[in-house]
Amino acid sequence: MAVQQSIPKRRTNLPPLTGIQQQVFSFLMTCIAFHNYGDCCTLEALAEKFKRSPNRFLPTLRKLAAKGYVTIEGANFPVVYPTAAGPRIQDPRLSQNEVQKILRNVRR
Repeated sequence: MAVQQSIPKRRTNLPPLTGIQQQVFSFLMTCIAFHNYGDCCTLEALAEKFKRSPNRFLPTLRKLAAKGYVTIEGANFPVVYPTAAGPRIQDPRLSQNEVQKILRNVRR
């Protein structure tokens, strides 16, 4: 008799992302992982990375913010930061303290 192991499902309260939103979120998480977050996550840098003008790219970022994945700070020079739920989607094993530590490092 074979024993089946159940694979835990990743639980999240956040809604699913569209294609471009998923690409942007993955890019932000990759930047955090490689510690080059400060160089890449302004509105202008993200728009350039995804080959769009900043004015056309801002609605995509606003939708990500409305879904709870990121926050946008700064009126003149917007910078995009993940919310506390963001890193936990990438790695559900992270504790709340670990997530807060990551976010503090990103905001420096």
